[in-house]
Amino acid sequence: MKILIPVDGSSYSKTALAFLASRRELLALKPHIELLVAPEPLPEIVPRIASKETLIKYYEISAEDVLKPSREFLAKEKIHAQEKVFLTDEPAKAIVEEAKITAPDLIIMGSKNYGVHSGYFVGSVTGAVLSHTTEPVLVIRNRPVPEKADYAVGICVDGSDYSRAAVQYAADHKELFGKNAEYHLIHVSGDYSDLMALGNAMVAKLISSHRKESYERVADTVRPTLEAAGITPVEVSLTGNPGNEIAAYAKKAGLDMLVLGSRGQNTLMTAVLGSTASRTASQADVPLLVIRKPLKKEVGASWPLSPGESSPGFFVSNLCLYD
Repeated sequence: MKILIPVDGSSYSKTALAFLASRRELLALKPHIELLVAPEPLPEIVPRIASKETLIKYYEISAEDVLKPSREFLAKEKIHAQEKVFLTDEPAKAIVEEAKITAPDLIIMGSKNYGVHSGYFVGSVTGAVLSHTTEPVLVIRNRPVPEKADYAVGICVDGSDYSRAAVQYAADHKELFGKNAEYHLIHVSGDYSDLMALGNAMVAKLISSHRKESYERVADTVRPTLEAAGITPVEVSLTGNPGNEIAAYAKKAGLDMLVLGSRGQNTLMTAVLGSTASRTASQADVPLLVIRKPLKKEVGASWPLSPGESSPGFFVSNLCLYD
């Protein structure tokens, strides 16, 4: 497994590293891990008056300030990782470009906050990465990582190619959740509260029948995948606003992670992830694994890069000046 972890020295990226360290079953498989640092650039005037050598030295020092505590933490946990540094005024762009080249199986990112009002990641590099990458992204909340080997995982499905991809990803990467993880297959049908309020027994019966048929229709598309992976999930059928209901169920059931598929290319999270994913993100207080493309993985560059090969930009040692 190939894992890309952007770090910036904040408590949020430290939480992402703590999550990685907690996944012992995953680490036992010796995944290839890359730490990516994009130091904050200097004021625009500085590059005009300072030499390239001076700038490189400054950014090497800045990057080391970020990498040193991350390196020490990983060394303590006996985790090996490669390191790469970019100079750019758009950290998200550097992360997305690196992901295009190396095609990681997973990007792990900490996130400052979820926007409650608008339903997207406010002012967040994480949000920008989700807007433009098609690689799987695991968004870690800035809260203590669950101290247990086996997670309770909610896999959200709606019958789309993207939700089927989410199920396939979970089935292919069970080591991420633990050997004895508990899986919940979650589907939310439409909100019929207004009709139910009419108190008509026939309407209530029709809605109940529709809810069951809707769940079975969606679940039937992913059951073979789960069965092939030896997963027998708790099957959960909910009614209402999908984002609200998924978040509420995650809290009620004590889920440790949510997995869902989502599509889109817009920069706004509600367009990028869709209303379900963005609302879930804004309300659920657990890590959110977002699968951003259908089942067939696009061909990317080999990992690690071959000697002499580099990401776009100008490299000095492991430092990249990104245009």
